[in-house]
Amino acid sequence: MKVIDTIWFNNRDGCIGIVVVEEDVTGDRKAYIGPASGTNEKRDTEAILAWGNKFSLETAARISYYLQKDGLYSLKADTLTCGMLFGLIEKEGHQSDMKDIWNQLVAIKKDIEKEEGVVKEVMPGGMLKITGRDGNTIIRPPYSFEVGGN
Repeated sequence: MKVIDTIWFNNRDGCIGIVVVEEDVTGDRKAYIGPASGTNEKRDTEAILAWGNKFSLETAARISYYLQKDGLYSLKADTLTCGMLFGLIEKEGHQSDMKDIWNQLVAIKKDIEKEEGVVKEVMPGGMLKITGRDGNTIIRPPYSFEVGGN
């Protein structure tokens, strides 16, 4: 299990920690929350992983929902579904109608590309050369969101 991040909350009564981890075998990410001494980060992290409560994505989404005043909702979708939605919005030309969703999908796409080691290069003539970590290369015209420093 690999620790991705730790978040600590301190007050006069003690310390609470949230530990985000990635499972070695499945790659699934989970979060745990629990009390900590606040004196040794490594020991506190290990204690929360051993004895803490699971902190679900649904719980984080509920907190986020209640902190936002503009009535935004969160949708849960896998990579394939995001890609399909992305393609539909791009094909139908609804980027401006669905600006918030479009911007989120572009950000997700960029995060995945960065995580997967994708390198993009604009070639003479404006074509886009996309190379994956494995060396596979695709050359194609850029999409609208890839133009202008994106």
